[in-house]
Amino acid sequence: MEENKIVASNWSGNTVLPITYNQIPAVRIKKSLNLQDWDIWRPGVLGVLHGIRRKIRSVIQSTIFNSIVLICVFLNTIILACNGLVKNDDVNQVFIDLNTVFIIIFATEMFLKIVGLGLKSKSL
Repeated sequence: MEENKIVASNWSGNTVLPITYNQIPAVRIKKSLNLQDWDIWRPGVLGVLHGIRRKIRSVIQSTIFNSIVLICVFLNTIILACNGLVKNDDVNQVFIDLNTVFIIIFATEMFLKIVGLGLKSKSL
């Protein structure tokens, strides 16, 4: 990553900006170019799919998404632990329905992670 940074020796803007100007704008430009996340999209449908996959990846890697999934795992564990304790059929049906809801949530999470991150593991 360090080798891709723009420095004074390889930035063509140094020849455009005269030395008499203040160097602060040039430094700001260099820093902003180094912090940008550039991505080249393919034309057509593949480009749209690439953009959607990129948005999904940013959502599933967020701390909010991971916190929601962790809370769902915790609640599902509690519900599964309480499932056989009550002998009332109505309460057991509520537990079964809640378990079905959590299965749908976890299947959706799995689908989003497969789409966003892909099936192959890539080193970061």
